[in-house]
Amino acid sequence: MFVEKAGQLDTVILSAEHYYALQANHDKASRAGRKKRFETEFGDWIAGENARVEANGVPGADLRPW
Repeated sequence: MFVEKAGQLDTVILSAEHYYALQANHDKASRAGRKKRFETEFGDWIAGENARVEANGVPGADLRPW
């Protein structure tokens, strides 16, 4: 349902089911985009950290109680 005020679209009323479906699709797209941007921006740093851990192990691993 669309609600207009002064000839302008003001409010859209949706069923809860439709709202949750739209929200789920938005969250997936948003998360995927953020992940891709993060990996693009910090990919070199992540690769360097992974290489450092492979070569030297996890810092402080010997201090962990398990």
